Parts: sequence; structure tokens; C-alpha cells
Amino acid sequence: MITSKHDHRQYQFVNLPNGLRMLLVTDTKATQSAITATVAAGHFDDPSDFPCLAHLLEHCLFTGCKAYPEENYISQYIESQGGYINAWTAAEMTGYQLSCPHEQLLNCIEMLGQMLLA
Repeated sequence: MITSKHDHRQYQFVNLPNGLRMLLVTDTKATQSAITATVAAGHFDDPSDFPCLAHLLEHCLFTGCKAYPEENYISQYIESQGGYINAWTAAEMTGYQLSCPHEQLLNCIEMLGQMLLA
């Protein structure tokens, strides 16, 4: 990977057996950890008779999931720990992003994973 000589971060690409591709960035100067997950579906994938479906589904994921059924629980938990979570829908992809204190990273990965899974 080509990086600037002024970039102090370390980068590592990881391909998981389930096909998930990850870019891990280590930044020793960061004050929080962050995660971004993108799904290869956006508003270009909306059915012609249901415009905005991808954006609606993005919002629906925050209403609860099997592991965390209470509406907005994940958002409220992350924000109560000093973190941030949000999502966006574009033409060809939908993204979910969060930041959290380093010590909450594993909890937040679990929550985001459950939100996207179920």
C-alpha cells in the first residue's frame, strides 16, 4: 500500500472466510475507535414501485434487532458511552458508522454486527 511519508497510521487488509473485506487502520494518536460498514445496495437498487426503500431500510435497522429488540437501544448505549452512530444511503451503497471509546470497541462491534445481521 502506498501512503504518505507523513502518515503515521498503519494499514492492514483482511479478507474473512465469509467474504467480508476489512481495512484495519491503527492510529496511536486517535482518541476513539471507529467502525464503518458498507453494504453494496443503495437507492439505485430500489424497486420502481417503491422508491426510497433502501433509505427506509437503513432507518429501520435502528428500530431494534433480535439481540437488541428495544428501539434505539444501540444508539442510546453507544451515545451514553461517549460514542456516536449514524448511517447514510447513497446511489450504490449504504453505510453504517460509529465511533466509541477504545474500551467499548468490542461491545460496539457486537452491537453493529447484530444490527446488520438480524
